[in-house]
Amino acid sequence: MKPKLPTRKTLVNKLDALFSIAVRLRDKKRYSGICPLCCLRSIGCVFHWITRSKFSVRWDFSNATGTCASCNFENEYNPDKFRIWYLKTHGQEAYESLVYRSNQLSRFSRSDLMDKIEQIKRYLEDGRNRDGTHSQGTKESGGSLEGGEVRGDRWGDR
Repeated sequence: MKPKLPTRKTLVNKLDALFSIAVRLRDKKRYSGICPLCCLRSIGCVFHWITRSKFSVRWDFSNATGTCASCNFENEYNPDKFRIWYLKTHGQEAYESLVYRSNQLSRFSRSDLMDKIEQIKRYLEDGRNRDGTHSQGTKESGGSLEGGEVRGDRWGDR
C-alpha cells in the first residue's frame, strides 16, 4: 500500500515552521540576538513586511526579519514606523521590488512546497555543519534559496 501524501495544509505548516527557524537563526547571528527594530528585547518571532497571505513572498527571506514579539504586535497598529526602518536598512528599490513581487499571483503545488522544505532544510543543515552553529549560506554551499539570494553574508537583501 502506498504511503499517504501529506496534505497541502500540512506542507504549508511545516514550511512556515522551518522558515521561521531559518529566519530567526539568521537574524540572531546578524543582530547578536537582539531585535533590530527596537534594539531592546531578544529575537523570538518572525516579522513579515508583506502579509503572509501573499504566498508569492510568504517564504521570501527578504520579506522576513527576526524580531521580538512586541515589535511584531506593534506593526499591526503602526506599520509606518517599521516601514521606515526597512527603507533605511534595505533601500527604496528593495522595498519596491518586494511589493512588486508580492502582487504577483502564485500557486505552489504540493511538489513545489516539498522542494522549498528541502531547500530550507539544506540551508539549516549547511549552517550547522560548518562550525556547529548556524551560519550564513553561500552560493558555493548551496545557500541560495528561490525568492532570496545570497549577497555577501545577507540573505535576500535586494
